[in-house]
Amino acid sequence: STALGLGIRHNLDLPNRTLRDTEEARFQLASVFRMWRPKIILAHYWDDAHPDHVAASQLTDAARFWSKLSKTQMPGERFHPPKILYYASIHLKIQPKPSVIMDITPGFEAKMNAIAAYESQMITGRDQTFPSLLDDIAARARYWGWAIGKPYAEPLYSKEEIGVASLTSLV
Repeated sequence: STALGLGIRHNLDLPNRTLRDTEEARFQLASVFRMWRPKIILAHYWDDAHPDHVAASQLTDAARFWSKLSKTQMPGERFHPPKILYYASIHLKIQPKPSVIMDITPGFEAKMNAIAAYESQMITGRDQTFPSLLDDIAARARYWGWAIGKPYAEPLYSKEEIGVASLTSLV
């Protein structure tokens, strides 16, 4: 959170490498959705080689549904986050067609610094010869940027239709 300049970080202390979509985890995450009432949720893409990423995607989908339930012991008022978008991981060598491609040029350097700050996952114990994991992330961002005529971009995916207010909002 420091690398991104955020003042708030909410960690549920869910297990690493054994994450599961359990009722307890759904309760915890749905309670967070009720508390923060996000307009958009960003979650792992649902198809990935990493079991934790698949579980995180399933858990997020389920918790989004649970947060709108009325007959529950969850704190806060019921709430259904309006949109959920999924971001791709780097574990699969596939690239599904994105629902939208977002220009991330203004925040690209901050994104890379934040990723690099997560040394336990991105740097420690990893082979840093080219292409390193960070090089791979930057290359993908350059590719998606090229696809939309920008320096850097990120593909996002949706299981639901995405509406726009006007055609001019697409340019």
